[in-house]
Amino acid sequence: MKSKSLILLFLISVLYSYAQEDSVNYCNTLKWKTIMLYHIYYIDETPYKDTVENKEININEYNPCYFGVYIKNVSNDTFYAQERLYFFSKWSAYTDTGYIYGFYIQNWDELSEEFNPNDSIGFILYPPINVKADFYDILENKTGINPDKIDHWTFKSYVYWSSTDEYYSDSIINLAKMEVAFKFTEGNRILQYNHLDEFVLYPNPANEYLTIENENIPIEEACFYNLMGQKVKQIPINSSKAIINTQNLKPGMYIVKIQTEQGVLTRKVQIIR
Repeated sequence: MKSKSLILLFLISVLYSYAQEDSVNYCNTLKWKTIMLYHIYYIDETPYKDTVENKEININEYNPCYFGVYIKNVSNDTFYAQERLYFFSKWSAYTDTGYIYGFYIQNWDELSEEFNPNDSIGFILYPPINVKADFYDILENKTGINPDKIDHWTFKSYVYWSSTDEYYSDSIINLAKMEVAFKFTEGNRILQYNHLDEFVLYPNPANEYLTIENENIPIEEACFYNLMGQKVKQIPINSSKAIINTQNLKPGMYIVKIQTEQGVLTRKVQIIR
């Protein structure tokens, strides 16, 4: 009996060691990691990127919806121009009772230039999504659930294959994937609430300070974006008036996104010295 127990303990230790080594090998072969999921929005016909997580995407303003993914080379390998990557992306609909249906897109993309260790790069996923036709109509036909009953969506994407390495561990290890929750909305809140048009930003051009004011609507926060679509300043406000220090902004043109409970307003502001 004692010898059987020792044999059993030996087998358990061997299996545990093998599992640990196998897990390490998987991690060592990890090539790509998703570091950001985003969607494209337009201001005066100029495209900008915004993160998806916890956002409300108004499908009356953004239709079709363009989604994208930023990936990072987390290996020690260098990949070269025309290396082909295969993306797997999924959008899932949830009600208050849980998951109800999912939609998939598979994309081929090529690297346009050399891609070194720790480099990051963004890809726009195609085709763009007409939410009503591509998601809502199919969802209602398949499940019988009206889109109004959807509580939230999730968006997940990762690199599943490359033309050099074929299948590798980021199809297995969760670290390579990213999944975020967000909502689609249909109400055009900018048109529904006239008070949004009453926002004033002054002085414009601004030097050291910019005032944002609307006596009818509290401002939740203001975000400044440069013309490359990069967020350079974010200020929580929670007031109907804010005086914002702009001394740390470089001279140039910025897009200011003003978040309120009634919607989002965008304005162009110039910083001068």
